Amino acid sequence: MKKLTTLLCLLFALCAFPAFAQHVRVDADMEQRSNTQTSKRYRVGDMVLIGGELGIVFAVTTDGQHGKAMSVSESSANWIDAGTWCVRLGQGWHLPSRDELRAIYRKSSELNAPLEANGFTRILNQWYWSSESYDSDRAWAVTLIGGCGTGHYDKSDSHYVRAVSAF
Repeated sequence: MKKLTTLLCLLFALCAFPAFAQHVRVDADMEQRSNTQTSKRYRVGDMVLIGGELGIVFAVTTDGQHGKAMSVSESSANWIDAGTWCVRLGQGWHLPSRDELRAIYRKSSELNAPLEANGFTRILNQWYWSSESYDSDRAWAVTLIGGCGTGHYDKSDSHYVRAVSAF
């Protein structure tokens, strides 16, 4: 019986080793692909996955490997709910500052074509909430209507919202 147990253990080890070796190779291949993906050079208008949410790149560093993306999805909400909506998209997503909204506006023509081509809503000519509070009752919003104006509105007002994240 002892010989049979030893023989079964040896047989199991021999059968399991090739599977283990294959698993190690797969992990190494995945790491290689992961390293290759991190060296990707991004451009404005590229799609990027951040924390499980799809975004579109609106700003990149000079090396093209880092930058900021805007969510491809949008909502309409009061200021408090807008911030909550952004955070719910996942780690790193937040309500944009006025400067981030201005940067999105400057690149809107480069963003709208890929948004529409991929079946997403283009950046609308509407007011979008910023993360910046004006006072206890009002917050800043940026308009993308025929320019890039700013105004402060009651936090209970409903405006559009897009989240942003660094990558």
